[in-house]
Amino acid sequence: MSYRGEDLDLRTPQTLGTGDVGAMGARSGPIWVDDTVLACTNHAFDIALAHRAGEVRLEHLLNALTRIEVAAEALEARGVRVAALRRESATIIASEIPVGLPNGKGTPRRSDELAEVLRLAAANAARRNAPASIEDLLFVLFDQRNDLPALSLLSRHTVRTIRETPEPLPPATRYVTEPRYVTAPKQTDMQRMSSEPARSYRVDLTGTPTDSIQNSRLDALEQMVRALSSDISSERQIVSGLLKDLSKETQAQRSDQGRLQTTLVDRLGTLEQAVNQGQAPHSEALQEQLLILETALEQKLDGMARSWATLSDRLQAIESAVRERPLGGGVPADLMDRLRAVVDLKPIANRLDIIEEAVLAGGAGKGGEEGVNRLEERLRSLEAEVSRAVNANSGGLSRLETLLGNFEHQRGEMISALMQPVVERVSAVVGSAQAQQASLSELLSKVAERMGAVERALAAEIETAATKHEAYARDLGEVHEALMKLNQNQHTLAGSIDQWRTDAAGDLSVISNRLTNLDRDNERPIETLNALSAHMDTMNKMMIERYHRRNRFWYWLFGTDDWIGASWASQAAALEAERQKFKSPKSADA
Repeated sequence: MSYRGEDLDLRTPQTLGTGDVGAMGARSGPIWVDDTVLACTNHAFDIALAHRAGEVRLEHLLNALTRIEVAAEALEARGVRVAALRRESATIIASEIPVGLPNGKGTPRRSDELAEVLRLAAANAARRNAPASIEDLLFVLFDQRNDLPALSLLSRHTVRTIRETPEPLPPATRYVTEPRYVTAPKQTDMQRMSSEPARSYRVDLTGTPTDSIQNSRLDALEQMVRALSSDISSERQIVSGLLKDLSKETQAQRSDQGRLQTTLVDRLGTLEQAVNQGQAPHSEALQEQLLILETALEQKLDGMARSWATLSDRLQAIESAVRERPLGGGVPADLMDRLRAVVDLKPIANRLDIIEEAVLAGGAGKGGEEGVNRLEERLRSLEAEVSRAVNANSGGLSRLETLLGNFEHQRGEMISALMQPVVERVSAVVGSAQAQQASLSELLSKVAERMGAVERALAAEIETAATKHEAYARDLGEVHEALMKLNQNQHTLAGSIDQWRTDAAGDLSVISNRLTNLDRDNERPIETLNALSAHMDTMNKMMIERYHRRNRFWYWLFGTDDWIGASWASQAAALEAERQKFKSPKSADA
């Protein structure tokens, strides 16, 4: 962290190098300060930059000291009224005309007084090999360089600015004996009374200290009102900016909510269509597998049906053949049934029928008895062969039973072997479908919950925004009322000031007229004194001439210098007239 300006090199203990320690006392080297002083100077730079000041002066530093907590505590410890100092310094800073660049690219320069104060504080701290702290800075401001013009602001808000120190003794001087008697100076010429020039009381009355104090207070009041109006306007701009940002955020949230609702509605529609139509994105492969399994199962079942139909046809043929040609000789019924089911005797029966017809047709020509005998023999041989065949076929019947048992067992195993995977696959498909249905219902419930939460959050946000809008409107109403009251107070103050100026002008005109009369009345005694002085000069000349005349021969001879006038009537009337001339100015003055 360093100073934000470019014309002041401030170093902290963390950023100060080993080679810079020796250059701390130089006027062009770095200034070693602690973090608090650096924060105060950076805050003063920010204040000057915000007000577009040309230089970072001591007023900005004093205002920054009142805003940093550690510095404010140090000021209070020295008896400074921090709040009053902050207000007046802010008023002075705000009342100045901005001279910086309006685009904000220009940065304020540091003033010479600020650099000098910081270097003196760093020099005082360098004696104890430490960075300049707030105490060193205040020591320079209060004790070392309290003659700076900007520090009069600090002295006005300080309860005790001068420490109670004993007054210095006068310098020792050598004792010189004084004479006991003082001789009066010789009077070289006579001093006469002279009239002082008339003084103009108008300037003295118009420039009294009371008027200057009132004017300064009025100026300070106008500056404070101007600063207050500028602060209120800036706060009003900030509030309007906040309201604009809030409206933008509300509109953005509303648009986001609309987009979110549209997206959710679309997704819900897609999910409903997928559930209704069974066309979920991941169910196509399952449907294909089910179709393939169903096709294979149908093929297997068709093949089994065909084989079962062929087997049933053959069994029915055997059964019908056995039933058409029953066998005797005490054969068991179940064996006969099984033989009917296995042995087909229909061709044999057909051949026997053909032989019987041939015998019956040819017996009349050769003799019936021989033919009958032959037929009986052949029948007996045929019966013997049939019995032998039947006996020989008894092992075949048992084998046929075994084959039938094995066939039925293999058919059951084959059916169970074929149906078990199908059942398992179908049960797995049903389970996955049920799980998917459950997850879909859970997802729908979660979506509904999130929609409810979004609606509740949106309602709460709208309510909060409405509450903030009402609070801002109420604050703006209060600010408007305060501005109206301030405007009325300004008009009242302006009217009072105008009335006071009018009354003061009237009073000053009356006082001026009276002073003019007094000047005119004072000029009359001066004129009288001038006339009296002229008469005294004349009498003095006359006395001198009379003194000179007494020393003449004519005065010794005749006893008077006007021996011609002495021969005339008495001069009492002339003397009385002269005496009246002297009394006339006094009566006029009275």
